[in-house]
Amino acid sequence: MKVGTDHTLRATVEYRHNTEGTTTVGGADVFYDVIAAGGMWQWQIMPSLSLTNALRIDHLMLGRSGSIPLGYPFTNANWGRSTTTESFNSGLVWKASPEDTLRLTVSRGVQLPNLAELGALLINSPVANFTGVPSLQPTIVTNYEVGWDHYFEALNAHFRASAFHQTTDTIASLSGGLLVGPGGAAFFTSANVGNSHAEGIELAVKGKMLTDWRWGLSYTPEVVTDRFNPGLTNLTANIDFQHTNPVHVVNANLGWSQGPWEIDGFLLSRSWRGYCRTLR
Repeated sequence: MKVGTDHTLRATVEYRHNTEGTTTVGGADVFYDVIAAGGMWQWQIMPSLSLTNALRIDHLMLGRSGSIPLGYPFTNANWGRSTTTESFNSGLVWKASPEDTLRLTVSRGVQLPNLAELGALLINSPVANFTGVPSLQPTIVTNYEVGWDHYFEALNAHFRASAFHQTTDTIASLSGGLLVGPGGAAFFTSANVGNSHAEGIELAVKGKMLTDWRWGLSYTPEVVTDRFNPGLTNLTANIDFQHTNPVHVVNANLGWSQGPWEIDGFLLSRSWRGYCRTLR
């Protein structure tokens, strides 16, 4: 909806129902219903300056039905809970000149736990017991970024530079917790294992030359630091951003097109901080 000449509004409503049967121990279903509402407001402050804000609210209602294994540390009533989370994006864009654009953005994203982490994955055996838990919290990602775009007319090339700071809180892992059932059986569980943050910059340039040729080059240095909760053991699964994300990434490409023919070449180089540790 347009309000005057400078304001644009948009509203959204969404409903979603997801369900999954428990495995490898069957006989039950874990499910949730999500009701979400959102809105966007774009304000053209002046011809060269615009502000865009978007907000979304998700209300998740969790449930479980079916049988309970012997010695299980939960009842179906433990899944009778709900959570409400907010996510947003806000961006200020200034067209400083015909060749220069400046951007400032702040965003908050929400990753809801999947049904396996919420209890659909259920293993009960003489060797090991495992279950997801209904109390798992969403993972929250917050990103702050400032950027500059510049067009070099003489080179027919676009340059982009940006710097960012990103935090990831209440990281959800498929394992990392431990519970003891009423019969004394131990169950390894999913868990929120800590947080992580990353800082970096992005430098990229791309352009065209000699009518039929295109090229590009980018460099991204990024430093990631994980902060896991004390007392976690090696049972924390597949969570190691610090040692599995490269610190330096360089991309290059060169391509040619003419008529029905097209050919491209790509080069990717990565380097890690000291070493790359094998995922547990």
